[in-house]
Amino acid sequence: MLPFSLFIAVSMSITAFPVLARILSDQSLTETRLGHVSIACAAINDVAAWTLLAWITALTRPGSGSILETVATVGIYGLAMALVVRPALKWLTRRFPVVSEIPVMLVIAFLSSWATEWIGIHALFGAFFAGVVWPRSGTVAEEVSAKLEPIAMVVLIPLFFSYTGIRTNIGLIGGGAWGYSVAVIAAAIAGKMGGGFTGAILMRFGLRDSLALGVLLNTRGLVELVALNVGLDLGILSPPLFSMLVLMALATTLMTVPLLRVILGRPALAGASAAVAGPR
Repeated sequence: MLPFSLFIAVSMSITAFPVLARILSDQSLTETRLGHVSIACAAINDVAAWTLLAWITALTRPGSGSILETVATVGIYGLAMALVVRPALKWLTRRFPVVSEIPVMLVIAFLSSWATEWIGIHALFGAFFAGVVWPRSGTVAEEVSAKLEPIAMVVLIPLFFSYTGIRTNIGLIGGGAWGYSVAVIAAAIAGKMGGGFTGAILMRFGLRDSLALGVLLNTRGLVELVALNVGLDLGILSPPLFSMLVLMALATTLMTVPLLRVILGRPALAGASAAVAGPR
């Protein structure tokens, strides 16, 4: 029961950082106070959410421990990646500059994913650590990013959306279950928009900016879909509840740009559907 309750809390609290950055850029809000605060809130929010998700993953497996044990395990692994793997990668890229970065990065990402899966947290955390510790000397990071982004945007992200769509069975939401779907969406909106609005008011934001901050933090998008697939894989979510939460993720993301346009009184420069997939 505890993993389920925690997972629902995490799924309601996620803000899709890359989607938010894309929306702020499209709406010319990146350099404003509203943009700075929303990005900072999203970053802190997502660090806490992914930490809890790592604990939830550990709780669902044999020999699960406390949250401190899970955080300590993740911390030790992160330190090992930063203090051992990162220097080794720096030496490797300097010693063998002709070696293509893409195959090496893929090998490191797969090995790191396997390692985090083996120690009891989800493989996606390993892939994240691999990206964080990759050397960023000179233009290497930009070159690797330029090579990986087309693959991710043109192949991997569409495949992931297709995979999520295949796993989403709207037919399982029948009869009175649609009422639960509406309740889930309403709870998600109230929690994020209400929390963001209340915090902004307490920090003496104006009414309009407070509403806009709540709307921005209500964006979930691709990051939410990743978390929901983890929950389904772990057996925490049933297929009907998974489908309801996918609808919630899509609805809360699609409403962001239209609501922002109404609140701020500025034209929407890009459709919300384009923002779901993240930054260009």
